[in-house]
Amino acid sequence: MRPPQPGEGRAVTTPETAAILEGLNPAQTAAVTHGEGPLLILAGAGTGKTAVLTRRIAYLIATKRARPEEILALTFTEKAAAEMEARVDLLTPYGTVEAWIGTFHAFGDSLIREHAFALGLHPDVRVLTRAEQAVFVQERLFRFPLEYYRPLSDPGRYVDALLGLISRAKDEDVSVEAYRAYAAALAEGVAARAGRAGAGLGEGVAARAGDAAGGRPG
Repeated sequence: MRPPQPGEGRAVTTPETAAILEGLNPAQTAAVTHGEGPLLILAGAGTGKTAVLTRRIAYLIATKRARPEEILALTFTEKAAAEMEARVDLLTPYGTVEAWIGTFHAFGDSLIREHAFALGLHPDVRVLTRAEQAVFVQERLFRFPLEYYRPLSDPGRYVDALLGLISRAKDEDVSVEAYRAYAAALAEGVAARAGRAGAGLGEGVAARAGDAAGGRPG
């Protein structure tokens, strides 16, 4: 975290906020009491990022800069989200019932379900868990022209790899059409290289055959 700058991080002092800010260093206090606008915090492991985030939430509620239902706190894992929620619950007098603290995936899932009709989806739509995704792919594996990825000795061997590939494509916003084009270009490139290699091999075999023929006694 960068150190607080003049005019930044002016704390609203009340018994409640004093308890929230207790034990924080100057940089952490500046982050927790930051005024309007976005703030980017760059910090390594063990530097108190979770403490700053949770106390920031409690501070916003205590100073009435935001209502609990206006607060969105996201993290990557359910464990971290549960820890954040527990900490905020201890710091706020009425708990965090109306604040939204959870994972990015859970938040995205809630948005999809809330706006399913506008998105042209069924109202009961939900995102499959990783285990459900694996079952879904494995049950349909033999419908795909992917013989290499379903060895008879262990048809489910590459399911996780396929799920990872699909997930990465979604993360990178790669459409089905774009991936098909990429696969076609890749296949063409492999075929072209194989053709050149085959031609070279054929020429070598012909030359060796000619040498052998010329060396035989007449």
